[in-house]
Amino acid sequence: MISPISLVPSPTPSHQNLDTLSIWNTSLSGPIPEFLSQLKNLWYLSFGYNQLSGSILASLGNLDNLQSLDLHKNKLTGSIPDSFGRFKDDVHGIFTLYLSHNQLSGGIPNSINVSIIDLSHNKLSGDASMLLRDNAAVTSIDLSQNQFDFDMTKVRFPKNLQSLDLSYNKIHGRIPKQVIELDLQRMDLSYNQLCGKIPLGGNVQQLGAKSIAYNRCLCGQPLPNKCK
Repeated sequence: MISPISLVPSPTPSHQNLDTLSIWNTSLSGPIPEFLSQLKNLWYLSFGYNQLSGSILASLGNLDNLQSLDLHKNKLTGSIPDSFGRFKDDVHGIFTLYLSHNQLSGGIPNSINVSIIDLSHNKLSGDASMLLRDNAAVTSIDLSQNQFDFDMTKVRFPKNLQSLDLSYNKIHGRIPKQVIELDLQRMDLSYNQLCGKIPLGGNVQQLGAKSIAYNRCLCGQPLPNKCK
């Protein structure tokens, strides 16, 4: 196993100028190195497909220039730091946050507002509806394979949302009619506890029955069961 401490024991002046750091698909293990929060010029940080463990450093939220954080496919535990609410889109309008396939638990910080977010395959729970508001910056959301439990009835989908995966959670209520106004390229609401009539229009029916199957009591196209 490669230790992150032995990899870079302490930041040097040359490290301070790093704007991109990617250590991908190695046997890198141990906690996320503390020195990363001192690399103020970082805009891209990727430690995907490794063996990192422990909690996510809250101090990563202090990296003002960061535009992409990828920690997916590790063994990270604990919660998503509240400081991640400081992340914001750059002049190009994109901030990407990938934390999938870990063992994270707890809720999502209310202030998170990024363009692309993937928190799938964790143990996250509670209300995730703060990501589903019409003024949110997000275009792609993947929260699948978690334990989120909230009422979808009154959410307002972000106007620019193109991809939405909420499958394998405990989400209940109805699918808001506003969903037909979106230019959705992908949607998966399967394996939840949704009920009521499926809104007719937009891209909803074209996305197919598989995208909304295995809910408590949804009815209408594209499902075969008609509403009474």
